[in-house]
Amino acid sequence: TQALGNVSIGAGFQSRTRFSDRSDGVIGFNFGLGDPINAVGLDVGLISTSTLRRGPFDGGTVSFKLNRAIAQDLYIAAGVQNAVSFGGTDGGSSVYGVVTQAIRLDEDITQPLSRLYLSAGLGGGQFRSPSDINQGVSSVGAFGSVALRVVEPINAIAEWSGQDLTIGLSIVPFRGLPLVITPAIT
Repeated sequence: TQALGNVSIGAGFQSRTRFSDRSDGVIGFNFGLGDPINAVGLDVGLISTSTLRRGPFDGGTVSFKLNRAIAQDLYIAAGVQNAVSFGGTDGGSSVYGVVTQAIRLDEDITQPLSRLYLSAGLGGGQFRSPSDINQGVSSVGAFGSVALRVVEPINAIAEWSGQDLTIGLSIVPFRGLPLVITPAIT
């Protein structure tokens, strides 16, 4: 049984935030507990929002996600984005569910174009359309992503959040060092 599955730290920057001309950044910390293969995994994330404008952890959120492998290469998850907020963040809470399928295009993961990952989900809150959010309509929105392992250190990613299309790369520049760089355009 796996008690502590992962620990990660991340930072993000965007040159222009939604509905403004200002740049901003986030800092995040995530840890996973449990065993999603034989039981259930729990991910807990702490995010510092508006970090460049207000300072680290002057405002932020805590999110939770339960996840489970239901077959080889097939996963489900349900969670609450921004379940707890502090310091006056501008995003609300979002409940969601998602299914992810990994497709083995080549059994050798080190080969180019060896894996394709497809995710599809439904959620409220931030996953709704901008018009529903602006009009205060309580609805459910669809979101999803496609990722292709291009070569061993690089994945190409396209994602629809329910509001925005993002295209980017996930790059692991140093073998054996758990550093991931993800440049993207939204």
